[in-house]
Amino acid sequence: MASLLERLTADEAAARQQLADLREQVAALEERLSELSIARKVIEPLLVEESAAQDANESRADQNRRPDPPQSAAHRGRASSDRRDLAGTDEQVVAAMTSAGRPMRAKEVAQALGEPQARGRVEATRARLKKLVTAGWLTQAEPGLFAIAAGWHYSGGDGPPTFGYSATLATAARTRATRGHFPQLALGLVIDTPHKRIGANAITTLQGFLPLGLPVGILAVDRAYTDQAADHFARPARALGFKLALDYKQDQRGVQGSVHGALLIDGNLACPLMPERLAQATTDLDDQTIRTPPEQLTQLIAAREPYWLKLKQGADAHGRIRLQCPAAGTSPSVTCPRFNRLHRAPAAPPTAVDLTNSRQRAAHGAAKPTVILPAGEPLRPPRSKGDPAHICAQTTITLHPDDLGAKDKFRQDPHYLTPAWQDTYKPIRANTECINGRLKGHHIDLGDPKNRLAHGRVAQILLAALMVATANELILLAWRQAHDHHEPPPEDTYAFDAQEPDREPPAASGRPPPGA
Repeated sequence: MASLLERLTADEAAARQQLADLREQVAALEERLSELSIARKVIEPLLVEESAAQDANESRADQNRRPDPPQSAAHRGRASSDRRDLAGTDEQVVAAMTSAGRPMRAKEVAQALGEPQARGRVEATRARLKKLVTAGWLTQAEPGLFAIAAGWHYSGGDGPPTFGYSATLATAARTRATRGHFPQLALGLVIDTPHKRIGANAITTLQGFLPLGLPVGILAVDRAYTDQAADHFARPARALGFKLALDYKQDQRGVQGSVHGALLIDGNLACPLMPERLAQATTDLDDQTIRTPPEQLTQLIAAREPYWLKLKQGADAHGRIRLQCPAAGTSPSVTCPRFNRLHRAPAAPPTAVDLTNSRQRAAHGAAKPTVILPAGEPLRPPRSKGDPAHICAQTTITLHPDDLGAKDKFRQDPHYLTPAWQDTYKPIRANTECINGRLKGHHIDLGDPKNRLAHGRVAQILLAALMVATANELILLAWRQAHDHHEPPPEDTYAFDAQEPDREPPAASGRPPPGA
């Protein structure tokens, strides 16, 4: 027992000695921390003065040229100021942060520039970063974390990249089937870094329409949006009530995927037995062929029509839609032996057809294409549930928003390259480019940095919004001069056709301008 007490006493003494040593170390560290704090207060102002003197020397070496801030640009993907506007180390800082593609701290930037990791150099880099924030090149989302405010824009052509902001515009447009007249204006604007948050920025502009009670319809966008993840653009746009009209890159055309046994072909679901030459009609076609389809391609696109799945029920509150097999229903568009076998469809009774009536001829089963079964599929196998594909076994399918996964970004409403798609997509895109041209025209010239001399993203957003509003005023003025009058045209020169409300009067109608 005495031996045990001696051991406990020795352990207690050792613990007390260790505690005393630790207290001495803590006291020494606290004294060191106090000294460092005092040194920081003395050195920081000196570093700022050193950085300012260095900047002044670089500025004089560069002929006293101050860097212009990056400026916003008209339409998505346009930029305004180039790399030569930055001088010396400032240019290296922006280039390093642009290459990193993420927010960085001063120590990381100094390391990327090859600076020594001494505290003095890191603090000098921090002072430079704050200067670039003031100039509008960088942003500081949180203390100590810096991000690129603008960025390099790479256009579709072969020209050099430009540095600046990018603007996402939402415009009001009309398709060729739209009845009536209305001014086609720029309705939404978001300024951001080029090639960043493309889909999210588009959704932001569309969400601004909801409080205004503006109608929703077809949303036609360029191919940059087709590349966005479905959760970033396509699904939120549909949730807002918009239908989509899309175009694709060369390697995205043709058969894009499948779901529930149906094929996803150029953004629409089709019968799994659509002939291969029709399903692959657009595969690997270049953009020039798509812009001006030859007669052969036009015929193949038209021949696809009977094989598309039919919309049986529109989207519900959860975005689910019902689609029907083209061989099902009271007015099937194809004759399918597989459908007749699986569903034991009764043979249609003989009916008399008036061969002079084009609608009766087209409605007869003999006038509809017959689906060709695969060579290995027997004509009369035993029927079983789920054989051979869900769409064939059930006649209708429910398509959930996530059934296609990543491929859901390709889904659109009009059938690709059909007259309905051409009459929708092309006029809307043409109007968007027209707005873009107006903003870059000599009256507004949003692309000229001299018209936007204020520094910083906030100032650039305000200036860009004012310039877009001015462009809208000019559009409204031109529209009113063309449409806002009530004097009827002389009956002997022009009369509106009740069947053609969109028809414009001829140039010689002699209508006076407003107030004439």
